[in-house]
Amino acid sequence: MTGHLECGGKDSSANRASRQAKTGTEMRTRALISIAALGLLATPAVAQDSCSNRGQLDSLYCDEDNDLVADTPKDPSKWKDPPTLIFAYSAVEAPQVYQKAFQPLMDALAQCTNKKVV
Repeated sequence: MTGHLECGGKDSSANRASRQAKTGTEMRTRALISIAALGLLATPAVAQDSCSNRGQLDSLYCDEDNDLVADTPKDPSKWKDPPTLIFAYSAVEAPQVYQKAFQPLMDALAQCTNKKVV
């Protein structure tokens, strides 16, 4: 603690004020660095966004051709090609009725895609 105490062993008010000013400056600096770091974390998502029309889609999706359907990702490595398609519907009272009603559609999907549809 050299430099902080006077010869008599007591802290001078000038030394205390100097330390408080340094501590306040350090706190402001740390706060600014933290805010800047948080800003940098959010920046890549904004910087990489090249979607000209999102409409009401989530930020993960884009609709540049304005057909109200999310477009295929521009990066082919992000494309998915599952071996099985899962067709889901909300059955209310009798699931068998809905399964029979949607079976022709599921069969057509299987035929068009050459994939198993469940």
